Amino acid sequence: MKEDSPRNDATPPLGDWTGELSNRPGHLIRRCYQILTALYARETDSLGVTPLQYAVMRTISHQPRRSKRRLGEIAGLDRTTVAWIVSSLEKKGLIRPTADSIDKRIRYFELTPEGNDMLTVMDPRLNAMQDLILEPLLPSERKTFLKSMQKIVTAYNHLSRAPLLDDGEDS
Repeated sequence: MKEDSPRNDATPPLGDWTGELSNRPGHLIRRCYQILTALYARETDSLGVTPLQYAVMRTISHQPRRSKRRLGEIAGLDRTTVAWIVSSLEKKGLIRPTADSIDKRIRYFELTPEGNDMLTVMDPRLNAMQDLILEPLLPSERKTFLKSMQKIVTAYNHLSRAPLLDDGEDS
């Protein structure tokens, strides 16, 4: 069996060691996040881009010329985190600011050519990683799983430290 191949048998690798935890959504979501983080690190550590940096870069690629505040609202990140991420991406030369033509205090961000190149390298790796994480599920289960997760995130979005705002909402 390949090292990263999912186990498709019904028996947990160490027996039912988690007991009641195996029926707790919070525990399972945390475990999925740990697995996803390990896969992300394996695929991208050599590139030096964190998952949150990737999220901001991907947001900029789809929503160019957005302020830090707006990037945070779209990506679901608080102001402090966005400020740190934007600063680190600027230092790496992956994004650049441009001043608003009317209010020079407002800075918008766009990807640099190096930032676009980085996404070109990262996207296939992360797409393969997403496929791998969903591999144990049948195609119909994948759709149901994603829709269920989206439903939970939407229902409790308002409880987040940094609630998502879609691009159509004014902030």
